[in-house]
Amino acid sequence: MNQRLLVMWCVAILACVCLLVGTGCESKVNQDNWDKITAGMTQSQVEGILGPGTKQEIQGTSISGAGMAGGAARNSLDTYLWKMGTKEVSITFKDGKVMSKNP
Repeated sequence: MNQRLLVMWCVAILACVCLLVGTGCESKVNQDNWDKITAGMTQSQVEGILGPGTKQEIQGTSISGAGMAGGAARNSLDTYLWKMGTKEVSITFKDGKVMSKNP
């Protein structure tokens, strides 16, 4: 191969790689996808739209009726966070289904 053909070939390959990487990085956290999330959806349905979220660990101390401090009571609420750039949304699931969402 001559040098000019080699350079053109490398530029073409680089352009294809940039195109593939650029389309894969598109944010799923956008208004259209946010509007698709409705109460009662399962976590897997939400992740199919927004991708995997980050579970927020909530810690605390509960006070019993006798005034004794203990660990936070376990409940069926889980909150997940999705971030992309300056966009951040959270969704709370109760028993594995969307209970509420916050922009």
